[in-house]
Amino acid sequence: MGKAWGSLRTGLLATVLFFGVVVAPVVKAAPKVWLMTFTFDTAPEGAEPYRVSGDAGDLIYKDYRLGTGQLDDTNYCVEALTTPGLFIRLNRLLDDSGTQYCGQYGGSPRQFSAVIANAAACEELWSHGYPTGPDAPCTFTGADKPRIRIDKDLYAKRTSRTPVGFLSKWYDVFATSYELRTEAEAAVLTTSVDPTIRIVSYSGNARLWRFEAGVQERAVAEAFPLPFQMTLKRTAR
Repeated sequence: MGKAWGSLRTGLLATVLFFGVVVAPVVKAAPKVWLMTFTFDTAPEGAEPYRVSGDAGDLIYKDYRLGTGQLDDTNYCVEALTTPGLFIRLNRLLDDSGTQYCGQYGGSPRQFSAVIANAAACEELWSHGYPTGPDAPCTFTGADKPRIRIDKDLYAKRTSRTPVGFLSKWYDVFATSYELRTEAEAAVLTTSVDPTIRIVSYSGNARLWRFEAGVQERAVAEAFPLPFQMTLKRTAR
């Protein structure tokens, strides 16, 4: 038995020396994908309402992967994914080429609306086909491609403020598009109740920015008040 074991051990040692040490592969856990649920909050009763609001009758939005995945799901077209900032599409893309939007192939796009108290901005939108009315105040929406852009990582330890933009665009790529962009950074607040929640609150001014093919983006009209508040909650997928 001793001789047999010695021979076996010698053979194994020779094999290791010839082929090298065999190390078992390390299986890494898949990275977490953070998906978002959010609301547009309303002002306290008796106070002036916030000027950016969500869909009437259903103020909750969530990434489509947190829903049923069915066409009749209210949030079937919503995509809210951290990047590590946050870029929200209320009418998500269905293809890699960037041409097929959810609302064209089933499902109903969600929307935001913003009240603009600036006559020049309202006239600007009206003159480029937006159904806002030429006089102030007027209501601005995200048109065919409503999007919300939050620049900073809301869950980074030092994030206390962030720029916010509300983008509006048509399916027609040659049509003029716009963004409501905060003039200052919105406050990012935490709550002791739930560490996955962030509140983005803004009480300052915004300006209307214009985008069109072949032309440098630029602000149009003077700044106007655009208070809003959003409560966001992230969930690991």
